[in-house]
This record gives sequence, C-alpha cells and structure tokens, in this order.
Amino acid sequence: MRRVIVVLMAFFGLAFAAGNRECYSVAQQLHDLQNRIVKQAFEDLQRGDWALYSDGTKAVYLGQKRIQGQKLYGIEVQMTMPMQIWYRIVPKDVVYDGRTIRFLTIDPTLFLVQTNMGVLMIDKSQIGLYTQMMGGSLSTIFTPAQIKTPPDCTHVPEIKKILYRLPSQRSVDAVKISDKSNGYIVVSEKVPFGMLEVVDAQGRYGFKIKSFGHGGKILIGEEAQRSAQPLPVIPSMPGNFPVPPVPMGR
Repeated sequence: MRRVIVVLMAFFGLAFAAGNRECYSVAQQLHDLQNRIVKQAFEDLQRGDWALYSDGTKAVYLGQKRIQGQKLYGIEVQMTMPMQIWYRIVPKDVVYDGRTIRFLTIDPTLFLVQTNMGVLMIDKSQIGLYTQMMGGSLSTIFTPAQIKTPPDCTHVPEIKKILYRLPSQRSVDAVKISDKSNGYIVVSEKVPFGMLEVVDAQGRYGFKIKSFGHGGKILIGEEAQRSAQPLPVIPSMPGNFPVPPVPMGR
C-alpha cells in the first residue's frame, strides 16, 4: 500500500477493437464497474469511513471541501507520514465504434503530507514528481488520459463476480479481474476506496484489505491544513515550483 501511495485501484489497461463483440462486452463491464466504484467508493461515502490494509496502512474518507472554487473529495492515508489526497471526480469520454462511453475517473489535485517540519502542501503540478520520489505511481483510475484511445484488442481480461471473504470472516460481493500478464485484482463498490486485493503475475501480493468500517479518526486536522506550507523547490528538479498556500475552505 505504501509503494503505491494514491493507489487504491488499478485496472489493467482497458482495450478492445471496434467491431469485436467480446472486447466491447468486456470494455462495457469495466466501464460499469469503474463508474460504480468511483461513485459509491470514492464519492458517496460518509466522513470517517475507513479501510485497513495488511501492511498496517489505514485510509480514512475526509468528506468534501471547496478549494479555489473546485469541489474536492479527500482521503487520509495513515502511514509513517500521514498524508491527505484531495481529488476531483472527472468524466472521460471515449468513442468506441461510433459510440461514446463516459468514464468517471479520479484526478488528484492536492496532497497534504505530515512531516517532522509540519504539514507540506503538494499541488497538482508537483504530484507526479512526488510519487516518483516516493517510489509510487498513480493508477489508471486516477489518470483519465490512460484510458486507451484509439482502442485496440491486444488482450482481454477475465471478469468474474465472486464473494470475497475478509480475515474477519465478513464477506462482500466483489469482482475479480484477471490478466495473464499482470496477475489479478479484486474490487468492490461495497468497500471504501474499492480495492480488496492485488496479486501480480508471480502470485505476490501487492496489498490486501483486512477490514473496513465507520468513524475513523482523522490525524491532520483543520488547523494543520490551514498552516500547510508549499513543498520546497528542489534545485535538481527544474519545473518543480511551489505555489502559495491555498486556503482550505469548507
């Protein structure tokens, strides 16, 4: 979970060929699944909803805020250095065989990171650099441009509905998406942030959910948010220019 900081979801590239019914059917299933998860597991949550993962990382939903005129949604990822991810819900229209399909995607706009020096603010222009520095990456669902267009049909993942059992023996309806080159993921709109399990092609776990619930404690409070300072300039990284702090309004 720490390696892929923002990552609570990572679909294997959506791909299908115009006129290929099997590919179109799979693409439509992935579209419906992604939109349900974005809507129910990233937008329609209650403040304090949380998910706990096998590496000890906990993600807590922060609710909504208006920042510079934008409606943003927040997640606090609680690890060694807690961080908040504030994101937009962004539609992505893709035309397949003359038909337009609208995907809902998540666009990270602002990070707040708790450090020994206080809370640092990382704006949209710096997010990609920050995740590279931390050894992570943004998943497909967080990057609208990565939905393939024009489409092709190099491979078609297998999609299967399952009943997923958590370590607590609690079960949820889920979907397993398997790909021979990438392994598999298990996702569900019934769980905050959608992700249950990630396993690579060699059978190694990327991460796995342990439990989820309501009423999670938030570590970076309103005062700390308001006092956040921009990420300092890194001389060896041209173009990484900090911006003045942005007021975190309600």
